[in-house]
Order: sequence, then C-alpha cells, then structure tokens
Amino acid sequence: MRKNRAYINRDILKLMYTGLIRPCLEYSASLLNNLTTEQLRRLEVVQNDALRIILYRGRKDSGTAMRKDLKVPTLQSRRKVKLAGIVFKALQGEAPQYLRDLLPGVSVESNTRCGGWYPRKFSLELFRSSYEYQAVQIWNSLSTKAKQCRTYDTFKSQARKELLTYEKGY
Repeated sequence: MRKNRAYINRDILKLMYTGLIRPCLEYSASLLNNLTTEQLRRLEVVQNDALRIILYRGRKDSGTAMRKDLKVPTLQSRRKVKLAGIVFKALQGEAPQYLRDLLPGVSVESNTRCGGWYPRKFSLELFRSSYEYQAVQIWNSLSTKAKQCRTYDTFKSQARKELLTYEKGY
C-alpha cells in the first residue's frame, strides 16, 4: 500500500485495507478474546499503520483521530460485535450446539425480562478471557432494545450502534 499510495486515491486505499488487510487481522476474531493486552495492542498497531498510509500521517498522529476520520472502528469493538452476534444466534437456537452448550442456562425470553445474566464463578483469572465469560459480559452490556430484536440483521445493526467505537480498544 505504501509504495502505491501516490498513484491511488484514499478511497481505494481504504478499500484495499478493508478487503485485504483487515480480514487477516480479524481471522477467527471470536477466538481472539483470550489474547493478552499486548497481543491485542499489536493488532491495533498494524491497523493504525495501515490508516497512517491511507491518510499520509506520521507516527505521532492519534490512532483514534485516524479511525474517526476514516470511520474505521477498533478491531476490539468489531470483535465484540462479532461475539454478540454469535451469542444472539446461540440464544435463538441458530448456532451450533457446541456453542450453545458453552453458555450458562438462559433463554432469550428469560434474559430480556430479567436483564441480568451471570457467568459461572471461577477463581482463575484465565476464565475472564473465556468465551462464556466474554459472551455474558458483552450480552449484559447491550440495551434491552438490542436483546429483544427478532432477527439477526436488526440485532446486528443495533449491536453495531452500541458496541462499535473508535477509541482505544485494548
């Protein structure tokens, strides 16, 4: 991208990033919840480097400002939306059984009425990066409006509004 940026306009560079580079950074994104903070930071640095190339910015320019300028959310917030979608599908019975089995016993009806859903208690810090724990935390952070969506498309749209951010994601 850097070598060709003098010959390609900004929109095409952004399209190259979102079509060729970001998919590599997000490959198996829902499995990346157990990465360390340093590993997550490194992924965001790669994204920021690509945004600097697109915008002709230097190393000292803010990643947040670049993401806002290009309307490119953090990779971490995109992972949250992806995981929220998986949880929604699991609760609707549309996800594979092994994913539904990983969630503590709850149904959409009981969850949208009571508003609280709690993961099992574990003393290990490692559990906090597990699918079950992250799924419950993200689901609980959503509004009742999002939780009560009837279709995946409306849920995904609402989850994007609530979870996507341009601020640091790690």
